[in-house]
Amino acid sequence: RRSRVEAHDAAKADSIELARAGAWTDTQWRELSEEVERLAYRQTALVTVRRYVRWLYWSDFLTPAIEVTLAVLLERRVIEAADLWVVSRTLEDALDLLLTRSRAEAELAALAADVAKLTQL
Repeated sequence: RRSRVEAHDAAKADSIELARAGAWTDTQWRELSEEVERLAYRQTALVTVRRYVRWLYWSDFLTPAIEVTLAVLLERRVIEAADLWVVSRTLEDALDLLLTRSRAEAELAALAADVAKLTQL
């Protein structure tokens, strides 16, 4: 949207000057710039919140769940202490495999949303 306005104003610069609409044009440009900045701030905030939630998900949910699972396996003597690292990596990789599709779909949805935002600008 901004580039269309720029192209229009550049093409009609003489008309704007003849109509003495410079002040009005400045006001419109200021409002458009503020709107673009607001959208950029909202997008930055949204990306930051998404990253934080993703970090919380891994650090406060999945990692403790893996640790509890390992503790249960150790307690029931299904695995030994020497196997902890291997079993831990196996569980993490299995969870990654299960979550890969949902993460990929989420990233595609985020990409589609970004394309829609860029189209609006």
